[in-house]
Amino acid sequence: MTKHFLDSVMDIGKSEELSQSSNGNVVAAQDETESTVSHEIAADESQNKLEVLMKDLDIQTKSFIETITQTTVKHGIRRKPLPFVGYERFQNFAASIDQIIKFYEKENEKLQASIDPLLNAITEMEQTSTKVVIEKEAKIKALEEMIEEMKTSQNLIQQKCKEFEQKEATLNEQLITQNDTNEFQVQMLNLNLEKANDAIHYWKQKFEEANRRSQNTELNGRITQLEAELHSKTEKSFCHKFF
Repeated sequence: MTKHFLDSVMDIGKSEELSQSSNGNVVAAQDETESTVSHEIAADESQNKLEVLMKDLDIQTKSFIETITQTTVKHGIRRKPLPFVGYERFQNFAASIDQIIKFYEKENEKLQASIDPLLNAITEMEQTSTKVVIEKEAKIKALEEMIEEMKTSQNLIQQKCKEFEQKEATLNEQLITQNDTNEFQVQMLNLNLEKANDAIHYWKQKFEEANRRSQNTELNGRITQLEAELHSKTEKSFCHKFF
């Protein structure tokens, strides 16, 4: 019975844990799916923007290199490009690099902003996990204590049952012994009563015989009186002896 009860308690606990775990997994899966989709969209946008910036940098780099390396021949003299043209191309090239740097800085800020909540979430999960572990350990300890108490109670009940069985057996033996004793006493009383009746009958016959011989009224009355006294004494002696 105790084992069945404990199994039922454990089954209920497992069912509750599975139910809570299932609900938590469903919610976590939904949140994770939404977060994954959001991150994928943001990653695609960042990748597209980076590709645009890299293409622009490639264009500005080629333009700048062509400008500073290209020369023209005029009147038989090889001439370099005008300084302001080269400077303009350099500014475009530098601006393109600066945009890429700013892009990475912005992406780094976004990434850091994404990491901080994740770190906070991880910390919160660790705290929650620790709390859950502590609560489970407390529940397990309480359950173990309850099991020990039930075992102790069961042992006490078994001990009481054994004591009751021993007392019942002892009482039965006492009843049997007392019954045998009573039967023996009844048999002895019956035997003594038979002896007393035989004695009364014997003395009655003696008195009757004496009465027949005497033919004296006074003597007959005295014999009757003696007979009554003898009968009374016999009864008193019998009662005093056995009662």
